[in-house]
Amino acid sequence: MNQPNVDVQFIDHLRSFLHEGGRQGDRGKLAALRRGLGQPPGAEWRMYPVLGPFLSDHPWQDWPRFVVASLFALHPCHNGEAGTLGKVCRQLGDRESAEKRFVALLSSHRDELPDRLRHVISLAKSANLDVNYVGLLRALRSWDHPNHWVQERWARDYWRHHRTEETTSSEQD
Repeated sequence: MNQPNVDVQFIDHLRSFLHEGGRQGDRGKLAALRRGLGQPPGAEWRMYPVLGPFLSDHPWQDWPRFVVASLFALHPCHNGEAGTLGKVCRQLGDRESAEKRFVALLSSHRDELPDRLRHVISLAKSANLDVNYVGLLRALRSWDHPNHWVQERWARDYWRHHRTEETTSSEQD
């Protein structure tokens, strides 16, 4: 099975905890995933039973799944059409200096990502914005690529929309 299908299945697996009748066990799974917030990826052992079917034999490859699962549990509003995190951050506007957080996110080392992403996802939650968790999972997997294509794409999505909004508002004046 190819990776894109597995990524979609992974997010569908997480989403299933929201729609299975609201039983206590489902909320318990989301709570187990939220325990991963603020922890290094894979350090919270309660996440393993929930993520087990999607973990590989190589722990260094699984860190994006741990990060995305804990973020999803914090704000379980997935929309595959939401675009990149650059677009989501742009929609935050000046909310709590979103641009400053976004620049810090773009320059993050992989070890800093879980905490910085938690702050961004918390802002998205407070603004009731959906997140493309499949796209985020794929982006995290490529975060350390030497060309930094993920960071460049997010930056383009963030500032391209910013310039369009500034042009529109100045034309209206």
